[in-house]
Amino acid sequence: MFRTMTSRYLILPFLGFILLCSGCVTGPDQSGLDKVVMGPTKLNYAYWALEKGKYDQVLTHCRDILAVLPDHEQALVLKGFALLYTGRYRAAADSFSLSMEKEPSGQALLGRGHCYIRLGQNDRALADADKALSLAGMSRQLADFNRRLGEESTTGKKAEAEFYDLKAIVCLESGKLTQALRAVNQAIGLDPGAKIHYRRKGTIHFRKNEYPEASAAFEKAVDLSSDDTPPYHEYNYLGIIAFYRGDYPRAVDFYQKSIRARSTPGAIANMGLAQGAMGKTDRAIERLSQVLAEQDRPATRFSLGYFYHLKGKTAQAADAFDRARKADPDILQSRTRMMDKVPSASPTYRLYRAQVETAKSYLTGAAAAAATSPAASPGQKTAPSSLTILKLVVDPDPVPVNARFAIKFLYHVNMAGRPRGARSVRGKFHFTVSQAGKVLFESDSKPLEVDNKQDNEWTEYMNPVPRAGKYTLDLFLVCEGEKAAQQIVLTIVR
Repeated sequence: MFRTMTSRYLILPFLGFILLCSGCVTGPDQSGLDKVVMGPTKLNYAYWALEKGKYDQVLTHCRDILAVLPDHEQALVLKGFALLYTGRYRAAADSFSLSMEKEPSGQALLGRGHCYIRLGQNDRALADADKALSLAGMSRQLADFNRRLGEESTTGKKAEAEFYDLKAIVCLESGKLTQALRAVNQAIGLDPGAKIHYRRKGTIHFRKNEYPEASAAFEKAVDLSSDDTPPYHEYNYLGIIAFYRGDYPRAVDFYQKSIRARSTPGAIANMGLAQGAMGKTDRAIERLSQVLAEQDRPATRFSLGYFYHLKGKTAQAADAFDRARKADPDILQSRTRMMDKVPSASPTYRLYRAQVETAKSYLTGAAAAAATSPAASPGQKTAPSSLTILKLVVDPDPVPVNARFAIKFLYHVNMAGRPRGARSVRGKFHFTVSQAGKVLFESDSKPLEVDNKQDNEWTEYMNPVPRAGKYTLDLFLVCEGEKAAQQIVLTIVR
């Protein structure tokens, strides 16, 4: 280790380590350990640079230290964090691992765990989180490390909360939402003043479609925000939740607050979609185009295609839908899944359904071909006719025996060549109740009041069923030659 040093350092082989930790100045000779310990120590410089976000300087100082003391634990940890924060996750994980060859440390386990998450190695990340939580002294080590980085208020409990936060992230990334929620609640119990834990909790509840709980957590995170941690993320999610509920003015207000805190493409695109849902189609096209001028986002281009369609710009709509599918071949499936996140009674559910149905009509080629046909007029809506049952339910479910119940269904009608709006299409429906393949009841055919190119809702009341059991309910719709049917299980209970 010391064979390259001058003879005067051979006299005291441990002087280098003493000077490295104490910050002593040894003289004008810049070779060997003199270079490492000159002025304020390289180690102190490395801590200062990491605190200030000067990661290249961290790496330079740690390189000088490790050139002399290759297994210096603190230098390896500092190097690991600098590599982590600059996106070099594999090298960072290796540096953290080298620092723990003799014994583990809380800061190295935390850093390596975050590396493993970014490398997609969630099992390893979870193992590091659990190890840090199970070993004595890990929280104290991390607290000492954080204080040296200028976090004077750090305590052992706050440090322990970071390990639970790591566990929450791993579980969230792995889809283990219940475990993630348990971990983040433990983090909040240890460090109730940390904004990041409430942001994490809000994200978990959002993923679980628990929107009131998500809103409460995000609002708490907003309250804990500061100039150093502006609440752009929280406001964006609060806007999405309002959008899902169909409260578009409130959604736009949240998106504007998010953009004021920090302008992001996601918030701008979301605001455009909300404005479009309010009928401000031109504003929607402007916002979505603004985002796409900076980065290609398939979901944003998909929405742009829909609003072009509403404006009668079929060529632009066909191009947008086509480019969205080329960028994401599963775009139709992913946008269809969005409906699972939205209450079926919300107008946003109908908006998403209309977007998907419109895109399907273009991507099958019929509308796209018509858009480029010489016979197509500039304002012509060229999507083919279609009739789709979006949802069929009974209320209550299950149905008590000998009790009346409601049959509710949501459907979308698109009749080519007919105007958009109220009562422009004629339709009818009937339903049957069967058991073991035998039709027990068939309703009369009844007229439907249909709004063309819109989602429609209907409720029909059914007389009581006198016997408990499982039945099959079939619904049949007809609208000017277009037909649709859907089947559900009807459960009657005592």
